[in-house]
Amino acid sequence: MNIEAILSIRNSKKDIHLLVDYIIENPSSIERLMRCFFSKELRTCQYAAWPLGILGSRKPQMLYPYIEQMITHLKTPKHNAVIRNTLRTWQEMEIPEKYEGLIFEICFSYLVDPNYAIAIRAFSIAVASNIASKYPDLAQELKAELLNQLNYPQSAGIKYRLKKYSAIL
Repeated sequence: MNIEAILSIRNSKKDIHLLVDYIIENPSSIERLMRCFFSKELRTCQYAAWPLGILGSRKPQMLYPYIEQMITHLKTPKHNAVIRNTLRTWQEMEIPEKYEGLIFEICFSYLVDPNYAIAIRAFSIAVASNIASKYPDLAQELKAELLNQLNYPQSAGIKYRLKKYSAIL
């Protein structure tokens, strides 16, 4: 399968799921997907984000070798799809301890910034909460911010996550 060619054009949901199935069945092909995801070319990077998010939901363990690159990639994301799908994968993963602090900070910054898209903020709440749940002091800090965020106008999706995760922490 020519992953690069598939990701050079906009695809249907069916095509993307077929691509993800192929990558799961041929694990060595993930390198080609990740090369596209980390591409400096806007459209290639954007189009690779969707299958990455699906892959992260279905087989998050396949993405563990790329966590550090994903963190670096978030410093200058080419598109919101990169942020959104990176966070989508992280909410399904057990984040390695050496990355927890940095990923928590990244997610916290997205959470408190109302200029980010709803999905980015929602996934940030989940990822930050998953990390904070292991550390009581961090959990209290995050819970306070989640409750604080309820004082501001929020979408229904954000309100739901703020309430859900503040109750869990």
